[in-house]
Amino acid sequence: ALILIVLILESLFIFRPLTRRIQKKADKLAASENKLRDITSALGEGVYVSDKEGRVTFMNPEAERLMGWSEAELLGKLISETVEVRRPDGELIPVNERLLTKTLGTGDSHKTHELHIARKDGALFCAAIVVTPIKNEGDVTGAVIAFHDIKNRKQAEEAMKAAKEKAEEATKIKDKFVSLVAHDLRTPLTVIIGMMGALVSKTGSNLSENQKDICRRAIKSGENMVDMIDRLLDISKLQTGRIKPERKQFDIHITVNACIEGFRPLADEKEIRIISEIPKGAKFHGDPYLIGEVIKNLVSNSIKFCGSGDEITVFVPSWDKTSLAVKDSGAGIKENVIKNLFKHEEKTSSIGTAGERGTGLGLPLSYDIIKAHGGELTVESIPGAGCIFCITLSKTI
Repeated sequence: ALILIVLILESLFIFRPLTRRIQKKADKLAASENKLRDITSALGEGVYVSDKEGRVTFMNPEAERLMGWSEAELLGKLISETVEVRRPDGELIPVNERLLTKTLGTGDSHKTHELHIARKDGALFCAAIVVTPIKNEGDVTGAVIAFHDIKNRKQAEEAMKAAKEKAEEATKIKDKFVSLVAHDLRTPLTVIIGMMGALVSKTGSNLSENQKDICRRAIKSGENMVDMIDRLLDISKLQTGRIKPERKQFDIHITVNACIEGFRPLADEKEIRIISEIPKGAKFHGDPYLIGEVIKNLVSNSIKFCGSGDEITVFVPSWDKTSLAVKDSGAGIKENVIKNLFKHEEKTSSIGTAGERGTGLGLPLSYDIIKAHGGELTVESIPGAGCIFCITLSKTI
């Protein structure tokens, strides 16, 4: 009996410290797990941890909420045998193709932006998932799986897609409407202008000067409307793809000179000097007709806002040989107007130095033409000191 008592006392002295150490480690592990739970709860992400076999060892409250399973129900279970995962098209993902399996097998992180996970009740939810390996001295000992519900993101994407499709459809309807209306308006207007012209020229002796002036004003207004209709038709054709730039090499020197000669009478009337500094034989690569239209719009715009003694120069900038610029010494453009100058939906047209009125469509049309060439149309201006428009094409030959 004495020997037994001695053995019991020895056991107590030997194992009590060991028990205390084990308890301390257990308490420390429990504290670490509680800390991990607190941290993962604050993330707003579902998080669970698996061992190297794919069995659940930890699960935070957000993962419980999203999946409908409690941690107690899944601890120690193979997640692949409990929870179904499907592709966005609804196809079931085999266990060997799941992200967790890949990560445990390769030791690499894997992620996807969209998978469908089955809840405990069988309902599916869309989730983005990241699987990261846990390693100990290079060996994979488990994995951390983080995921979140992307329902709101999906709804926002679908709403944005629907809004985009609706806007595109509305634009198509608008372009078709503008094209039809503009085409139907042009013909009767042209007839009216012709008849008014005939009235002035053939029976002029029977009209008073005041009546002639009224007819000329009517003709001028009609011509302005026809010009606006033509521009609307061109814009509609560009936006619907019915006009596409014909890319070929052409002599920009000839194009610019032809444009200047066409505006010479108007420039002379306002005592404005127009100069071309385009070298003879200079070649551009693009659509000669459309580029010519842009140059006409820019020169016309400069004439409109220049006065007696002002100068307009068309030249190839020394800083960029793929460009063509139109510079004038006219009234210039206010800074708050420049930002809307090329927008169809903003009316920026103002009265010229001689009372000229414009449609406000020339510069937006010019911008669309250059954009269709893959180029840029830019403007710089100092109010009261003129402005410079610069056309940059993708290639000059």
